[in-house]
Amino acid sequence: MVQNPVYIGILKSGDALSEVFPHLKIIDDEIFSKAQEIRIQRSNKYEPLRRLPLRTKGESLLSGNIFCGSCSGRLTLTTNGTIYTNKNGEQINKKRIRYICYNKSRKIIPCDGQTGYTTHKLNDIISLLLANLFKSIKDTPENTLIEKRYQSELAISTKKLKSARVEHKKPSDSLKTLQNEVVNAIQGTSKFDSVILNDLIKQTTEKLTTAQNEITHHESELENKQQHMTNIQTQYHNLINWADIFMDCEKETKKMIEAYLIESVRVSRNYELEIRFNVAYEQFCSMGNMGNTGNAEQTTSNKLEMA
Repeated sequence: MVQNPVYIGILKSGDALSEVFPHLKIIDDEIFSKAQEIRIQRSNKYEPLRRLPLRTKGESLLSGNIFCGSCSGRLTLTTNGTIYTNKNGEQINKKRIRYICYNKSRKIIPCDGQTGYTTHKLNDIISLLLANLFKSIKDTPENTLIEKRYQSELAISTKKLKSARVEHKKPSDSLKTLQNEVVNAIQGTSKFDSVILNDLIKQTTEKLTTAQNEITHHESELENKQQHMTNIQTQYHNLINWADIFMDCEKETKKMIEAYLIESVRVSRNYELEIRFNVAYEQFCSMGNMGNTGNAEQTTSNKLEMA
């Protein structure tokens, strides 16, 4: 059902697709495309690096992208609990959820890190780090983050393209002059003989081809940078939207936001974190004033590494 293109107004019969029928369209193309991305990444056959959690249920915020800082093994979730009787005589089942180093717990390879880390402590640290990141981004004007940096790059590419077009005009004008000289050669009034004229035309044509290739290169470079800036602006607006909802959204939504932002988290003794952000968002994350946030007991240090 999720991959049925009828929701974007396209009828499908086997492999054949119809044109778009606007009156059948009930969601926009971007939402449909995002749904396909999620569906594909959650497939068991998906081989590239998975950017999204397989499932959003459960207490863990980092399930799937958290690793041991000592042995680099993946941390897995484990649940245990104790039953005790309170002063009213009621039996209480206290559940404990932890991330544990699979390598160390199974003695697969030597590991001098902690065996386990309390889930809610790590969740709280990451939530606070991301909250600080979002605050920093919201407090920085968009033109500071994007326009001042990328407008200068666009200006440089535009200048290079303009220069290439000026250089192209020189052999182009020369070639026209030489072609006119061919007529004079035919009439016997040219100051060049035919051999010299042919050589000059060949050399000028080669220069013209080189100059045209330069123009094509700089046009492509400028187009790529314009598209890159558009993508950056889209990512920025995504971050602003996430910043508005992150602290108050449900755990499922929080888990999806974390998966888009963070490629991996490595945790070492005393909950020291090394966070690697996804490449698409690293330039924004580098502006986050995240420092040492501490855990609930104010004993945790955190270090960040950009992807």
